[in-house]
Amino acid sequence: MQSLDTLSPLFDRLTHDEAEILKQRIDVGYFRPGAVIVRQGQASDFLHVVIKGAVEARHGAALHDLLGAGDIFDARSRTERSERGFRRSRGDTLLPTSSK
Repeated sequence: MQSLDTLSPLFDRLTHDEAEILKQRIDVGYFRPGAVIVRQGQASDFLHVVIKGAVEARHGAALHDLLGAGDIFDARSRTERSERGFRRSRGDTLLPTSSK
């Protein structure tokens, strides 16, 4: 199983000890192609970082964005509690899913 890449720009300012704590506390989830990650109208409880694969950001049937490895989504939902379109895995995708 692939682990969280703490050398990516989102985490590269962490000390070694901080990075190790983060790795211990984050689970990495596997999403099959077409799996819904965030449902339409649902405010996300997580800041998502695509580790591997691709995520479709959709508003209704319209493709709004295609996100790949290293891309972040639903950051605004964390602070504004806003509801967004849905997010769906486009292929085999790995994302941090929750704390352990």
